[in-house]
Amino acid sequence: MKNLPNTSEIESITVTEVVRVLRHLGVALKDSQYHRIEDLCFVFHTPHRLKDPTITFNYCAPKDHHFFGRGGLLVIFPSLGVPLFLQITPKYKQSKKSIRTFLKAMFQQYGGLLQGIEVYTDSDFGTEEINVTLKRLFKATPHIDVYARSTTRSTLTVEQKNIRKTIEHVIARLENHFSLEHPPVLGDDSVAIHTQLCVFSDLLLVLYNLFTGNHTHPHSLSRGRG
Repeated sequence: MKNLPNTSEIESITVTEVVRVLRHLGVALKDSQYHRIEDLCFVFHTPHRLKDPTITFNYCAPKDHHFFGRGGLLVIFPSLGVPLFLQITPKYKQSKKSIRTFLKAMFQQYGGLLQGIEVYTDSDFGTEEINVTLKRLFKATPHIDVYARSTTRSTLTVEQKNIRKTIEHVIARLENHFSLEHPPVLGDDSVAIHTQLCVFSDLLLVLYNLFTGNHTHPHSLSRGRG
């Protein structure tokens, strides 16, 4: 809207109409002087950006929607579909630096156990520097899944693509069970604690199911109910 020649007129009409509707609904406005859309923010709620200044406004292309939030990097074991290592990042779109920092942190914690592995990632990991880091730290063989709109087509087999999709299944399960993507808390520290508890709870759930003999559906909540 800011690029339109009559921005001020549109904003003034919009604000006037919103104030009229709010008063008609019985909302007690503290001040009658509302000229900008920003002036209406406190009428509804304290904006997320004021409660949580570190979140950013992001866009998710596959879901085609904008949202406030953070990014994160997650490593899983595809055989069991359980999280291994998770880290919150300040931005939704990952930078080469944040990915390399994440890989180095994972190497410090699990480096001796993760040697000679195959790594399935998306196009964010497809730079030469990140590939070098994977090979140097983990002696890994990277398999990069490139998006369909990219000029470089993906060369993954159907089986490899299914392995790559496992990460999406894990994220969806963690969101359904523990609200991983939409945590009920605000602030860097609270969100970090919440996400780690999500991962820990998921591991406990799998261990419980395996211990009680549910090897077919180790992520099921049914046996834990009650």
